[in-house]
Amino acid sequence: MRRRSGKRADDSAGRDVRPDGEHIGEIVVRGNTVMLGYYRDPDATGTTIRDGWLHTGDMATLDEAGYVLIKDRAKDVIIRGGENISSVDVENALSAHPAVLECAVVAAPDERFGEVPIALVVLKPGATATARELKAHCRAHLARFKVPHEFLFRDALAKGGTGKILKSELREPFWRFSYPPSGSTRRPRGLAALDPVARPLVGTPRAPRQLASRAVGAAGQPCSMRGPPAARPRDQGQVAGRLFHDAKTSANWASSSAHPPEKGKPRDAGLQQPATA
Repeated sequence: MRRRSGKRADDSAGRDVRPDGEHIGEIVVRGNTVMLGYYRDPDATGTTIRDGWLHTGDMATLDEAGYVLIKDRAKDVIIRGGENISSVDVENALSAHPAVLECAVVAAPDERFGEVPIALVVLKPGATATARELKAHCRAHLARFKVPHEFLFRDALAKGGTGKILKSELREPFWRFSYPPSGSTRRPRGLAALDPVARPLVGTPRAPRQLASRAVGAAGQPCSMRGPPAARPRDQGQVAGRLFHDAKTSANWASSSAHPPEKGKPRDAGLQQPATA
């Protein structure tokens, strides 16, 4: 059976984004070359494929000519009061400042907007810059709603073995701590109060967006993805390639790791191939 092919860029409500090159949506695709689902994992299949469209997790804009420009990953897009903000756009503008060596922009919780962008900045050796200067620089190059609410200076940013900045680790502390702290009757001034380096706060459960980055060991308990290879779950390579952009519980992770690919088959053997015409 043939399936109709196509590509779209959807907003958070599932509607096609306007082809103006400005509004950001998630790329969704369908066609005869698109997989039918994940092997023995209906939960992951239902999350990734909805209404016949595969949700890639890539956020992009669509112009009038139909060209798609990938802007960011869905997990790194900041949703501020219903507006999608590409962290890459903000980082590119901030990196253009002569005093900035490197930076990362992540989402932090906010009572009014839900999420707001926060910039973590490393300055060049010998260079100086204040948060006010960086904010003025961003306002000159970005729309007002994209300007970070806070600028936090760091000596270095967490990176992986390939040198890629680990945004999940940078974002996690802001969602781990309560706001305001438990027992407090005063709201901290600014999101700098959430900075775990400047002020440790009372811990609360992880936000749903962080659950998707956790792994589960053989006993079904969450395990750290850091540390020596011997301490990592054996199924790390299997779960890393899946297209999860919604929160998954530990039970779902354990279910997916309970059926590893059969011995002797290639890693992608778990994908169900579409039927030929």
